[in-house]
Amino acid sequence: MPGKHVHFAPSDYISTPTPSYSYASLPSSAGSSTPSSLGYFGSPYGTTPLPAVPCQINPALLHSGQPLLAYNVSYPVVNVQRHPSQPYDVLMQPATHPPVSHLTLSSPYLLCSVEVTPQTRTGFITVNDVLECIYQTLRQSVTENEFSKLSPDSQRGVSKAYQRRYERIPDPSLREIERQKGLKRVDFLEKRNVFMGLSGTKAGPDVMELHL
Repeated sequence: MPGKHVHFAPSDYISTPTPSYSYASLPSSAGSSTPSSLGYFGSPYGTTPLPAVPCQINPALLHSGQPLLAYNVSYPVVNVQRHPSQPYDVLMQPATHPPVSHLTLSSPYLLCSVEVTPQTRTGFITVNDVLECIYQTLRQSVTENEFSKLSPDSQRGVSKAYQRRYERIPDPSLREIERQKGLKRVDFLEKRNVFMGLSGTKAGPDVMELHL
């Protein structure tokens, strides 16, 4: 029976982050809160209030068959790899031009949208903010009712994704902690874990499609 071996977090359970683990030794450029050298992409300063005009997506986030940021969304953002063509501080650049303070990301593979807001005091959304909000949204627990609405085939795929996710943790105690946290929204992606970028939609300048 699909879902037989999956686990759901109790309704009053508060999920705490599992200590970070990475699949490679990767550089992180998200640690500094110093505004980056933005080059041609423009300055974020003097943008209050942020104008409601069409947004240009930062090239690092733009949908492409060859993304400039290599990121598996099932892992913490510290694991992001940048293409050699991208500056070291690319994650601190504004996600759009002009900079904005709110974005909604939608995907046909997710039950909910990803609401992106600034995660620091910059007042605008950075490239890192986009990736961090995606990761945090995908870490949200799935209810048994949501799971039951899937087809049997989808339930099997999601169950396997859940099992793969906690079994990849090498430490047995951390692995069991992650298993007990139950299904997460990231499991609904099954094997679609690679960030392929963002593209605009007709729903408005602040609504974008998340490609996985």
